[in-house]
Amino acid sequence: MLIIDGTIRQGTDQVPCLLNIAEEGSAARKKENSAARRKEENMAVGRYHRQEIFYPIGPEGQKKLQQSRVCIIGIGALGTSIANNLARAGVGYLRLVDRDIVELTNLQRQVLFTEKDAEEMI
Repeated sequence: MLIIDGTIRQGTDQVPCLLNIAEEGSAARKKENSAARRKEENMAVGRYHRQEIFYPIGPEGQKKLQQSRVCIIGIGALGTSIANNLARAGVGYLRLVDRDIVELTNLQRQVLFTEKDAEEMI
């Protein structure tokens, strides 16, 4: 399995990523995103304060988390829990990949999704 530009290539199949959190688009959109990013960075100062004062992480560790990129393949029970925790820890870029769709019978295990997601079959 190979991931290129947000697409999983497996044999001859191409499966679009379920979620691609990335800052892409036109110059105007990038400018808007830059202002939003500054606002988020200011808010992050307080949000991650306890991680920064925790010696094993510290400010440098938190900065590394914010600059890190993570791809999670498989957004079932473990994948959704891991994605949730990484996002809350401050990982800067998450790409979530899954070939399946969200179904009502899976919601008790997939904590990132709701009944509306199952209805929309994302």
